[in-house]
Formats: sequence, C-alpha cells, structure tokens
Amino acid sequence: MPNVSSNHVSVVSRERALENIRRKVRLLDLWIDDKHIPWKEAENGQTVRSSDGEQVLEWFPRTVVEFARWTGAENSPVGRRMIKEFGGFETFGRSTLDRAQTLKESVLRVLRDVGRMAHIQAQSSNRSSAIESLKLAVEAERARKQEAQRLYVDSLSKINKLDRDLINERQLRTADIERLTQELNDVRSQNAELVARNRKSKALHVAGGRDG
Repeated sequence: MPNVSSNHVSVVSRERALENIRRKVRLLDLWIDDKHIPWKEAENGQTVRSSDGEQVLEWFPRTVVEFARWTGAENSPVGRRMIKEFGGFETFGRSTLDRAQTLKESVLRVLRDVGRMAHIQAQSSNRSSAIESLKLAVEAERARKQEAQRLYVDSLSKINKLDRDLINERQLRTADIERLTQELNDVRSQNAELVARNRKSKALHVAGGRDG
C-alpha cells in the first residue's frame, strides 16, 4: 500500500519547487515588461560603474543552470530587495524543470527576452553616456576657448598699455633732451658772453694803463 504521507510530502515539495521557479520567472517578466533591468548598486546605495564609467546592470541569469542556482546571493542590494519582495528564491534541480515542460518554456522565454533587453539597455546607456561625454567635452572646449579669448584680450590690453607707456616715455625723454640741450646752449652762450666781456674789460684796462 502506498505511503500517503510520503506522497503528500513529495507533492508539497514539488509544488514548492515549481512556485519557486514561477517567482523567478515573474521577476524577470517584471523587468521585461518595464523594459528596464535595475542598475547594480553598491552596499552604500551608490550606482556601480565600470572602469569606463558606465553603469553596470544588475546580475540576472543567462542560462538555465544559472536560473536554477539563482538565490539572490549574486545580486546587489537592489536585486536582493526585489527578490525578497517576491518571497525569496531557492535553488532547484534540473529534473524539476524537465518534468514541467510548460514552465520550462516560460523559463527559456524570459532568459531569451531579458538577455536581449539587457543588450539593448546597455547599448542605450552607452550611447547616452557617449552623448553626455561629448556634451561635457564641448562645454570644456568652449570654456577653454573663452578663457583663451579672455587671456588674449588681457594680453592685448597689456601690450597696448606698454606701447602707450613706451611712447610717453620716449616723448618725455625727447622733451628732457631738448630741454637739457637748450640749457646747455644757454650756458655756452652765457659763457661766451662772459669770455667776451672779460676780454673787453682786459683790453680796456690795458689801454687805460697806456694812456696814464
């Protein structure tokens, strides 16, 4: 006679395993319907980025084996929170899925669809990042150009000021030279007059001596 208790436990265990598979399918279907796989989070809640600065997708299974072993331990905080909301995940044996052909087809479908969506989402993110990087590069180049123009205008202003100062200095020096030249000529003229007077005075003195 069959052991009813053992059969009951077996049925319950099988149903629990199938429901575990369904929960995993439902979570992946949610991401597919939303057309968005969460971005991976660090423990501090910050978005994880690759060495190239790109956002990293949350871990998800890509094969039936990974799907069977998926428990959430592979996921970041954002993935673990969602898995907890779905009741948690457990591992299951390959034979469990092989005996549920309809459910197996659902698993293969979500693995295919989520893989395609991940590729599209990553490409879209990379394009957005590339566009943003180009925008930042353009802004940086514009800022450098504006700074170069400012430096050019400042330098030109300084050069013009130096030119004006040099012209003024030359004019002042020319005026000083002309003034000093004039003063020198005046002194020479005065000296010449004094010499002439002195000679005349001496000549008169000599002549007066003779007359006496």
